[in-house]
Amino acid sequence: MGQIVAAFNKTYPNITIQGRSTPGQCLEPPRFTAMLKAKSQPDVFYTYFTDLPQVLDNDGAADITAYVTDKTVPLLGDIDPDVLNSLKHEGNLYGLPTSNYTMGLLINRKLFQQAGLDPDNPPRTWAEVRTAAKKIAGLGKGIAGFGEYSAGNTGGWHFTAQMYSLGGEIVDASGKKAAYGGRLPQDTAVWLRT
Repeated sequence: MGQIVAAFNKTYPNITIQGRSTPGQCLEPPRFTAMLKAKSQPDVFYTYFTDLPQVLDNDGAADITAYVTDKTVPLLGDIDPDVLNSLKHEGNLYGLPTSNYTMGLLINRKLFQQAGLDPDNPPRTWAEVRTAAKKIAGLGKGIAGFGEYSAGNTGGWHFTAQMYSLGGEIVDASGKKAAYGGRLPQDTAVWLRT
């Protein structure tokens, strides 16, 4: 952090920065929530993309829209617009992403070939995943047509991404109640087979 402060002070020598690191505050959700409630979070902090409503509900972030341009953030155009939009509320920007990930589909080429599928032309839609999963499961011998990794705290993230990709919602408009009624959409039953 010292190098960043030194670089900043070359441009702005009249501003004093008192930096302190609070690593992992968002990795402990109760701690992070307590910091927000007590207004003791750092001036710059890391959160999950899903934390924006909580941060804004606690007046925990400033609107930085006017400060974020191609000049102030030279690689702004390289940021996935969907990722950047996840940090906006009512058109205003409250954060910048430092990283993100995209969901993908891994295929077993050998199983694809055995099921009569072309591994060089993998599924591109959930309907195609469902069709391929049925063919692969049709091989028998306990082979699942589709498997979802849910260990290591990934199940909820994957489930949420899948719900959104199918046009579903996780939380209702009030932000206080589950929108999916505790059940998966009807058309997901086949491809979520384990």
